[in-house]
Amino acid sequence: MSKLEVDAIEPQSGTTLTIGASGDTINVASGATLGAGMGKVLQVVQGTTSTQVATTSVGYVDTGLSASITPISSSNKILILVQQSFRIFQSSAIVGGNIKLLRDTTDIYNETKDFGAYMRADGSSAVQQYNSYCLNYLDSPSSTSSITYKTQQTPYQSGDEFYTQPSSMDSSIILMEVSG
Repeated sequence: MSKLEVDAIEPQSGTTLTIGASGDTINVASGATLGAGMGKVLQVVQGTTSTQVATTSVGYVDTGLSASITPISSSNKILILVQQSFRIFQSSAIVGGNIKLLRDTTDIYNETKDFGAYMRADGSSAVQQYNSYCLNYLDSPSSTSSITYKTQQTPYQSGDEFYTQPSSMDSSIILMEVSG
């Protein structure tokens, strides 16, 4: 194994610097950083839960899914990736519910007009759906304090049964700080 130590590598003006070949793996030592640049991922945090939360009356409640991150710079953005398992059930033909995303106590994504999970069936038989709600959102919190992102749930109408993490199914939230 060869070792090369240099203070700087600069390509000729108007050219692209290529490190490695297709299929190569480039390792960066722990604690080392790459040069500044827009869009670079600076840190990644994940939160998971498999604890079931059930609601039957209209009004948002915590789903138990959350993660916290402390941004390095107030100009950076946070990319939030949510995968939330859910089940909706109603003994009549219309059933639905919604999941919203919060930064601390502030709603940052709430699709109330269409509802995140909604089913309608003709007739009067029971309607049930198991599924996974996925949400990607790029937030600009303008902060260097610890921030908690979480989801909340509500059924579409009273009597609808809305479950997150039904039967101990997994849900996850991933937070990625991206240089701004």
